[in-house]
Amino acid sequence: VIELDKGIGPLPKNGDRVYAHFKVWTNGFRSGTPADSSIKDVRPYDWVLGQPTRRMPVGFDEGAQGMREGGWRRLIVPAKLAYGDDGLPGTRDGIYTVAPNTDVYVDLLMMDGGSGQCDEL
Repeated sequence: VIELDKGIGPLPKNGDRVYAHFKVWTNGFRSGTPADSSIKDVRPYDWVLGQPTRRMPVGFDEGAQGMREGGWRRLIVPAKLAYGDDGLPGTRDGIYTVAPNTDVYVDLLMMDGGSGQCDEL
């Protein structure tokens, strides 16, 4: 975990709904087109902290632990804590945006850690 900005907002705990923007690369930070990104989504990605999802896998969720609202972290996530044996399939059949068993590099920005500012988006 590389802490770029600690943030000054609320500190969420496991079980809290949080909202974050993220970008995922496979060849290093800011290396080419991101394999996945929430930046172009209408709203930040939301999930319950401590309950990983397909788009916010275990390593990302663990990397978000202890982040304050407004925080920015860079994570180097090993394949087994990212997309594992399944990889991250792309939009075309048989094409992966993240190949199986690939380490990933993640920029994670905590947009709402409990203030509720993203609830209405």
